[in-house]
Amino acid sequence: MKINRSERTISVILFFLALIVFSLAQEQSRVIERAYNGKWNLQAGQLDKPAKQTAPIAGPVQVTPVNQD
Repeated sequence: MKINRSERTISVILFFLALIVFSLAQEQSRVIERAYNGKWNLQAGQLDKPAKQTAPIAGPVQVTPVNQD
């Protein structure tokens, strides 16, 4: 029995569809694993990094005492 061209096309499409689904499932599994281990920020979708401290633009603010006359 010969395989029709349409059957071959359908089987190729299903193969690639399954490949894509498993690839996406593996990526989501990694994200969930990192979230479980506390190494992933789910809302930002990136690895947690400590906040970068920027240098102040101006010098330190000096507070002058208020005279209570």
